[in-house]
Amino acid sequence: MIEPLLTCMKDDMEALLNAFTRHDLPGLSEVAHKVKSGARMIKARHLAQCCEDLEQGCLAPDWRQLAKRVDEQYTAMEQVLDALERHRT
Repeated sequence: MIEPLLTCMKDDMEALLNAFTRHDLPGLSEVAHKVKSGARMIKARHLAQCCEDLEQGCLAPDWRQLAKRVDEQYTAMEQVLDALERHRT
């Protein structure tokens, strides 16, 4: 059950960076929303808050602030991914 979640998280991390690199606001918001749903299901509150912050930032974009929020969400995703990988074995 954890394997699909790990794969999805890795794919979402890549999608997050790709959307940011392309300056794709709808893509950033979509990834943030998708990840937020998953974060809530596994009770990853910090990650869910980072996603919410990024979604809000996409509404009135300031690319310096968005860069900070993308970094925060990516870091939170790494932390959740690490925790999931520890529980896999």
